[in-house]
Amino acid sequence: TCVVLHCSHGWDRTAQVSCLANVLLSERARTIEGLCQAIQLSWCSFGHKFSHRNASRSCPAPAPGEPASEPSHHNPSREESPIFLQFLDALWQILRQHPNLFEYTQSLLL
Repeated sequence: TCVVLHCSHGWDRTAQVSCLANVLLSERARTIEGLCQAIQLSWCSFGHKFSHRNASRSCPAPAPGEPASEPSHHNPSREESPIFLQFLDALWQILRQHPNLFEYTQSLLL
């Protein structure tokens, strides 16, 4: 069976859905090694922007007398969206419901 997933860029929600589907459909993805491979394939190989999406820095206020910067599409702070953390939470929810189907525990997800 084949499935085609596509979001606007293919490295955000697409990675989230495909990796969760992999975990649900493949026993191998429920092992430690299999999960690492699923994350590598779904997230890393397709260019998920971990550093932009999970940034925890805040935008500093401009110095007195300096104009405030205009919003930009390329401003990393505007690209923050904890998609991978949401994936980990969804995985944790599944793990809680079916702990005996997984080789790993919630400790791995932390």
